[in-house]
Formats: sequence, C-alpha cells, structure tokens
Amino acid sequence: MPVARQQLLDAVERDFAAGDASAVLAIVDEYGAEPNEPEPERVRLAIVRLAAGDREMLQKLLYAARYDYRDVLAWADAGPLSAEDGERLQAAARKLLARWGTS
Repeated sequence: MPVARQQLLDAVERDFAAGDASAVLAIVDEYGAEPNEPEPERVRLAIVRLAAGDREMLQKLLYAARYDYRDVLAWADAGPLSAEDGERLQAAARKLLARWGTS
C-alpha cells in the first residue's frame, strides 16, 4: 500500500468513529476523480485532518477543495487560528468590505 494511502487510513481511523471509515473514505476519494483536481493524496489527507471527525465539515472541505484545492492545503499548513487572530482577521475583512461598499 502506498505511504500516502496508509497515512490517510491512519488519519481516518484516528479522527472518525470505527464504523464511519468506509463512508469517510468514499467521500474524500471523490476528490481527484476529475482531471482538474490535482494532488489528490495530499488534499484528501488535509481534508480528513481539517474535518477532525466531523462528517459535515468533511463534505464542506471537499467542496472547498473542488473550488480551489490550494485553500484546503493552506488551511492545513497554517493550523488553527486563535480566537483573537480569528476576530482580528474578521474585523479587517469587515473594514475592507465596508470601505468597498462606500466607494
């Protein structure tokens, strides 16, 4: 078995309930089925790790990866934001949106 697939299986086993493994794999394996979906092994692993056991989030991350796989990879590399960092970034985004709306 390729190393990347074993890493994916280990992550699924670690983060999801034992009975969910086949369903989780079926969802994440949807990524990479299309020729315009690059780096499937890396993206699948990032999706599973970011979902952290949440099947609803798993589906949202799959959609995000299909829109732009680089977002999912960046989120996985960056790690979680602190509450303060999240609020600071949201405030900056709101300020920018407000400025654009008044132009």
